[in-house]
Amino acid sequence: MNLQGPLAIGVALGTLAHLGNLHHEEGRIAEALSRDAMALAIMKDVGDRPSEGMILNSIGLVHGERDEMEEARSHYEAALVIQREAGARRLEASALSNLGMTYLEQGRLE
Repeated sequence: MNLQGPLAIGVALGTLAHLGNLHHEEGRIAEALSRDAMALAIMKDVGDRPSEGMILNSIGLVHGERDEMEEARSHYEAALVIQREAGARRLEASALSNLGMTYLEQGRLE
């Protein structure tokens, strides 16, 4: 099978994102963040804004689990802006939910 063009990019992005998730689940955080960073760079290059927001949200989750709440918040907020611009309502809801949980963890209840 010879994959070229948008299909090949989609497969590559899906693979990188999947590897990032697997590394995260296995506790290999540095590798997860590395794969997510690669996927994020590609998504920015190809202009896939909703997927860019999804990866930012995933990166926020990793930071949140490491109790790096300011890093998590920053990634969730960036994801939220992108998802709103893209009109991706379900992904926007996910970013908002994660942002809310981060505020709760930080004791920011206002």
